[in-house]
Amino acid sequence: MENRADPWDWDAWLDRTDEHVISLLHRLSQNEETRAPARDSPGQIDPETGHLKGGDLCWVCYSTSTYRAPLWPRFRACWWCLTYDKRQASKLGLKMLLPLMEWHSQPVLPGHRYPADPSVVRVLEGVWASSALLDEWRHEHVQREFALLADRHTGSVHLADWYEHLGYGWYRSEDRWKHFIALYFPVLRELLESREHG
Repeated sequence: MENRADPWDWDAWLDRTDEHVISLLHRLSQNEETRAPARDSPGQIDPETGHLKGGDLCWVCYSTSTYRAPLWPRFRACWWCLTYDKRQASKLGLKMLLPLMEWHSQPVLPGHRYPADPSVVRVLEGVWASSALLDEWRHEHVQREFALLADRHTGSVHLADWYEHLGYGWYRSEDRWKHFIALYFPVLRELLESREHG
């Protein structure tokens, strides 16, 4: 009669480490193959629209989904970009600078008035009218980043891989917000800088 090793015998298990590694690698590769179709999900990046297949990517940092909350407006930005934009807007007594939601103009902070200086108003109106420009900014960047990632991910990219590639959070939001403003609205940047030092 064959003397089989006890499956709970630690020493016997260690003696067969090579077999276990091969077995684990084989199971992992099978798991990747079975998982691939499941990744065709709402979290898939759609390079045609520049959004997710099941929702919107942030129009500013384009690295994570837009912020959603019950009874709040439909925002075009993630929580970090909304927070950074609000911090900058507060220098002018406003809640928002970039057109990160549908509204007639930048909303005003409680206890403040919309700026009265005609030159400031012109700048703010130009910024608020830039939703198409902001959408184009997001779409172009998503297409570029998707092209860099798609080859590594068999032609499709999931939001989890997108996060890993781009990163997301406070520093990314600040960087992308500042870059957009510097590129398209340098006068607004100068105005905000003058409020910091004034």
